[in-house]
Amino acid sequence: MPRNFKIRSFFLLFLFLFLSCKNKITDKEEIAINIINDNFEILMEEISFYKRPPKSDVDKEENKPVYLIGSSAITSDSSEPIEKFRKKFNLENKNIEPFFFLIKNIPQNKIKEHHIQLLQGDNFDKIPNKSDIILVEFANVLIDDSHKFASINVIMSIGIAAISEIYYFKKIKNKWVFCGKELLYLG
Repeated sequence: MPRNFKIRSFFLLFLFLFLSCKNKITDKEEIAINIINDNFEILMEEISFYKRPPKSDVDKEENKPVYLIGSSAITSDSSEPIEKFRKKFNLENKNIEPFFFLIKNIPQNKIKEHHIQLLQGDNFDKIPNKSDIILVEFANVLIDDSHKFASINVIMSIGIAAISEIYYFKKIKNKWVFCGKELLYLG
């Protein structure tokens, strides 16, 4: 009986430690989520340029559906955003690496006339007419070691057209403030 108790106790302790570590988010993930929540409208501002043309003279322009991918990406061409980030904040000698994190919810589901849906898991397969949607992805999230400067690469695409911009942020009085953006590519 005492041996069973020890085994159960050990198992429960192991299970508790495993589950508590699994759900823990890192400081950088928490910072990234705060930046997105504080500046969501700024990060999504380009969606206002996408409108569905009217089908006839009687129809009016319609807004295209917007889907935000539920995870950050680290793109294969992350060297350019890293160099621009270093140059913007004078961090030339600092080791800066993008990181991956999950986006579990969004602070708003509508900006102006655009409804925004969060894509998670295999939901992309369930979207009808994928060529007629605005797909938004946050990529190459960068945060310096002092946690004072950050950037997020926002990629918006519709069909085969895409725009990629870097949004820069600076922490001022415990608030992440937008301090400019740069175009990476348009195509």
